[in-house]
Amino acid sequence: MLPQHTVSELHRHITGWKIRVKVLRKWYTISGESKKTLEFVLCDDQGTNQIGKYEDELNESKWKIITFFSVKNAFGTSNVVCNNIKIDFLSGTIVEQTYYTNRNNLFSFVDYEIISMEYPLNNYLVDINGRVQNVSDIEEVYHFGNETNIEQLCFTFFNERNKQINCLVWGGKDQEIKNKLNHATPGGNDVCILRWWKIDTLKGKDIHAYGEISDIMVNPDIEEVIQFRTTMQS
Repeated sequence: MLPQHTVSELHRHITGWKIRVKVLRKWYTISGESKKTLEFVLCDDQGTNQIGKYEDELNESKWKIITFFSVKNAFGTSNVVCNNIKIDFLSGTIVEQTYYTNRNNLFSFVDYEIISMEYPLNNYLVDINGRVQNVSDIEEVYHFGNETNIEQLCFTFFNERNKQINCLVWGGKDQEIKNKLNHATPGGNDVCILRWWKIDTLKGKDIHAYGEISDIMVNPDIEEVIQFRTTMQS
């Protein structure tokens, strides 16, 4: 029987791994051959994230035991997590149900001060929490990189010290985020969590949604939000 490993122990030289992880997020990508692939972010109870790929269904927020898979270098393919490796499932990979639970929400919050600095986290996705203000309408703007017009949604995020950061959402994700923000009261006591958003590497003071993986949670009933709201009201 294989021993159980932590995500931080994984490396590329063997395939005989066994990990117990929570499926934090899953999304689909389309390859150049129009093949749809499911990608996902896993996290163990040590708080270490891992990105992976698989063709079958894995349910978000569920814990799984995964055995026998390959570990690859993720440089140039993903900036989702900070360990720069990913896992690929093999023909013999085993995914098992587990009754294990852990109430830790496994966020990796960063301080707003860090976002405004020249910092290595510019290469990765981050979690932040705060209050929402100044939500714009969805507008059409010119995107110089794509040389075309795209839809854009803007809003401002404030932390408990009233430091602000600008947030941008571009076409494809804008309406989804807008619909969720409609449930928040601008300037009120609502607390939102932005999960897996990208720091703007040019300006260094904005963050933007990153494809299908980025998400926003409005007033989730979790300890981190309760603590934030208490700090905000004190």
